[in-house]
Amino acid sequence: MKESLSLQRNLLAALIAGIYACQPVFADPLDLSKLPPGLVAIPPAPNVILTVDDSGSMSESAGDGKSKIFRLSEALGTVFNDKLLLPDGKIRLAWQAMWNNGGSPGAGSLSAGATNSMKALDTAHRANFLAFASGLKANNGTPSHKMMKQAYDYMKTGKGIDSPWAYSPGTKEAPYLGCRRAYHIFLTDGAWNGYSASVLPGNGDNTDITLPDGVVYSTSSAQTNVYRGKSNNLQNLLADWAMRMWAEDLQPGISDDLKASTTDGVPSTETYGSVALQRYWNPKHDPASWQHVVHYTIGYGQSAYKWPSEPKWSAADDDNYGAGGDYSKLVQGTSDWAPTTFGNLNSNNPAELWHMAINSRGKFYPTGPGRKYGLKEAFQKIVEDINLQNTADVASMAGSASTNIRKDLKEYVAGYDPKRWSGYVKSNNVDTKGTVTPNTDWGTTGGGSPNTTANLLDAANINSRVILTTNTDVPNKGVSFEWDSGSATFSAAQKALLDVDGLGEDRVNFLRGDRTKEGGTLPFRVRDSRQGDIVNSNVWYVDAPPSNYFFTGYKAFSALHRDRLPMIYVGGNDGMLHGFSAKTGQEQIAYVPKAVIPELKKLSDPGYSHRYFVDGSPFTGDANVAAVGNPSDWRTLLVGTLGAGGKGYFILDVTQPGSKDGSVASTFTTGNAASLVVLDRTLHPSEPLTSPSDDEDIGHIFAAPVVDDNNPFKSSQVALMNDGRWAVVMGNGYNSKNERPVLLIQYLDDTNKVNGVRELKRIVATGSQVLSTPVNPTTDANVIANGLSAPRLVDIDSDGKVDIAYAGDLKGNLWKFDLTSATASNWGVAVWGSASTTPCTTAICTPLFTASYLGKRQAITAPPVVKPNDRGAGGMMVAFGTGVNLTDNDRSSTDVQSVYSVLDNTKYRLDSGHVVINTNTAPKTAANPTGGGAIPTAVVASNLVQQDLVGGAIAGQGKSSARTFWQMTQNSVNYVDTTKPLNKGWYFNFQVTGERVLKPINFFDASNNLMVFSTTPAYGGNGSTEESCEPAGTPEKQYLTLMNIMDGKRPSVQVMDTNGDGLYNSGPDKDASRMTLPPGAVSVVAGKDKITISGGDGKPDELARMPEQPMRPSWRQLQ
Repeated sequence: MKESLSLQRNLLAALIAGIYACQPVFADPLDLSKLPPGLVAIPPAPNVILTVDDSGSMSESAGDGKSKIFRLSEALGTVFNDKLLLPDGKIRLAWQAMWNNGGSPGAGSLSAGATNSMKALDTAHRANFLAFASGLKANNGTPSHKMMKQAYDYMKTGKGIDSPWAYSPGTKEAPYLGCRRAYHIFLTDGAWNGYSASVLPGNGDNTDITLPDGVVYSTSSAQTNVYRGKSNNLQNLLADWAMRMWAEDLQPGISDDLKASTTDGVPSTETYGSVALQRYWNPKHDPASWQHVVHYTIGYGQSAYKWPSEPKWSAADDDNYGAGGDYSKLVQGTSDWAPTTFGNLNSNNPAELWHMAINSRGKFYPTGPGRKYGLKEAFQKIVEDINLQNTADVASMAGSASTNIRKDLKEYVAGYDPKRWSGYVKSNNVDTKGTVTPNTDWGTTGGGSPNTTANLLDAANINSRVILTTNTDVPNKGVSFEWDSGSATFSAAQKALLDVDGLGEDRVNFLRGDRTKEGGTLPFRVRDSRQGDIVNSNVWYVDAPPSNYFFTGYKAFSALHRDRLPMIYVGGNDGMLHGFSAKTGQEQIAYVPKAVIPELKKLSDPGYSHRYFVDGSPFTGDANVAAVGNPSDWRTLLVGTLGAGGKGYFILDVTQPGSKDGSVASTFTTGNAASLVVLDRTLHPSEPLTSPSDDEDIGHIFAAPVVDDNNPFKSSQVALMNDGRWAVVMGNGYNSKNERPVLLIQYLDDTNKVNGVRELKRIVATGSQVLSTPVNPTTDANVIANGLSAPRLVDIDSDGKVDIAYAGDLKGNLWKFDLTSATASNWGVAVWGSASTTPCTTAICTPLFTASYLGKRQAITAPPVVKPNDRGAGGMMVAFGTGVNLTDNDRSSTDVQSVYSVLDNTKYRLDSGHVVINTNTAPKTAANPTGGGAIPTAVVASNLVQQDLVGGAIAGQGKSSARTFWQMTQNSVNYVDTTKPLNKGWYFNFQVTGERVLKPINFFDASNNLMVFSTTPAYGGNGSTEESCEPAGTPEKQYLTLMNIMDGKRPSVQVMDTNGDGLYNSGPDKDASRMTLPPGAVSVVAGKDKITISGGDGKPDELARMPEQPMRPSWRQLQ
């Protein structure tokens, strides 16, 4: 069926009389969420034992004029007193020294309850440790076996309040958490000597063992070569101790709840010669679920990292698994561990440090002159690695962050993996019954699964990627995102931000997709994929331009691009907006907004904690960017925002990605960067602003795109204004410097550029249009801690130009903006209660309505919807929902939220072809042809009728058994009967705790019925301080409520099937008009007789279609 994509014509001519007779004060900025909602387990602080060598050789020179013991004391004092690296409570620490020559309390041994025993590293315990570190002295031999035995015995201590495994040793015994990890940092400067039979471990790594999880460690299997060597039958070595401390369940009385590491990036198999090393047996991976100890060893000085025999260490890169050493031979069983002679000093003994790390799934760090890491850096890397393994385990809520969009029976779904913050877009086939099957048009993986954009991006040649950004030396200078020796790409300031550690070029390459410097002892974090997580950014689809817009020059533009490549665009928290071919899934273009560049260094940090980058939702529209009076110059422009990642917006020219068959070349090239980047008005949240400046009114823009009523793949926010210029119209968002609600009208042509930047017009909802004006919060509370959300634009007379905009703010105000004049300087906020038609631009302006519940304002963050009132009152019904979800506290808010529909009684007339407000209240006659108007009147809550739920919940049956339904009241709303109190709309208060409207409201099947998707947002234990092994949190819940915009009643026919029999009857189906839905993104697709809603639970819901109506659009859009 051919789709009608005509320009929005809302039949609002009914509103036209005669055509249809009837120094500033500021609040603290919002603390925007940095993590997506998830089920969060606060991991138990790990147990860390530190063993240091204070033998006589530590008095020797470190090679820089200072003794090794001095440098050790210095390194410990620096690293373990770094509260950014190790904030209070981050780890639990116990320590011991071989001789405790400094006489620190208890440090010569490890015993429960002693000063040096396991406790949270808080202020007091840290002070004790720093005193120990500062008092270190060197003397005597190196009894390494004794230290290992002491650590082993201590970690096997039975249950009790002083046990190292107690919930809080010394203060609280239970609960014992089976997911608490344990580590042993072991530092020595040379070969061990001195031991007694009582401290020997036996043969730990060349004996068959049944591990606590039932897996057999077999000495005849090639999988265990790396642990025992080719023929090494030596025993009683430090490596045997390390193997025992890993392979034994040190606490059989505690549940085995440790999860295999998710941060090592180890594949299922890794091949070395003839050995395909399984992940379980790979030393890079720790699969142990039982209580065990992982060893990090430090060899301090040449005598601790050099040995004459095999295996050879990879000295070039100091990598435990480096190609320059014999690691591969050890795996293959063609090399042996050094033939240590069991006795005193032996030149091969230092190899034991590497062997200890391998046997326990840890790492060995050689330090000293000429090595990759100094002593302090080695400790820092170890602590960073431990921190990474013990970060909060975030499991994404069921579908709460995925987004999808449907087109031509294809579904594009975005999502993320919270373990390493990787993301993807996948494609599915979908039929009219909502049945979803994988789409293989993008190809398949080696295992036969359909490719995602992440698979394809990981396989791509990064040198061919088209990644653009803006050079800040010149306004809106689009450049390629790549390093150069000068400033042709990045400005000097941008380079400084990327090159904070001398790794700027490597970091840019990493961000472009280079993986060669990830993991291990390399500087950058390990990624699962080049593509970062996609959390709040909705997927946007762009196909050929529609063919029936009536603007000059548009028909030729449409014909020229009728075969262009369909694209999908989505923002990612890898710092980029991505554009992928909807046909192949391959990336065609990416853009890095200038505001995120100061934060990009964090993406490569091995200790990366999640933050948002390009997390807003992009949208596109076609616009004529020529100046008024010039020949047409049509473009398809993409508008992108950052959400919590930064303030402002950017605009790209995405007109020509090439054609479907490849016959037309794409303009997406680095050589075209300057023309592809139209505008970058993004701002880092801490960026200083010169006052006065338009930028002071630009905040974080979160709103989802407002789509055209008849074309869900076109945003109505790209529009022709009444001054003849095309613009993108947005709310200014939140946390702007000025904090006030502002309508932004960003012009798209080159007229009136300021310093090379396209003109921005602002309309301040609260009144004064001065850029930076002091405010008095005692007289107008709307000007602080506020911001405007996405607007609904209205074309009253169907001439293709925007006349009115409605938008809400964080204070619950519904603002109306009068844009009817052909002169932009006359635009402003609508006035109420006056015959004056001059918009408010200077005084304290008044909104159409202010939403509140029991005196508490209800924020409006989703755009309103509009319909002409057809109940005799004339004017326009404006419906909207309330609710906010910007901060962590918002997620768990129990404030009551509502749906409102209020009457804007304003009447209009045409004057010389232009829409004007008609306040002439006298009857329309031949002598008074402009009569029939009205005085626009604001609405208050007492003017509204309440709708509510009737009875209790109705359990679904049959095909609807997964859902719960409700019936709504049918209270009448009186607009015209003057013998009764007149009403100006209605409202409905949600009764589910925390329920709110965060998504745009749409009309159900082109009727007057609102399709309200409401949610109780997911929230987890992000703010919890209680350690736990199990994720804690509340998953998202979602509801659909159908209400007529005129009176809030249910649809005129039964559309929900409560008993699941496939029939729709008001009696058997209980007149239900409200129901539960699966959480997350849902899609709505129309069949011949039914509308199917598909969500993440694989159980589509079929709703009956409304009786046939004119101009019914085809529903395919994301809700």
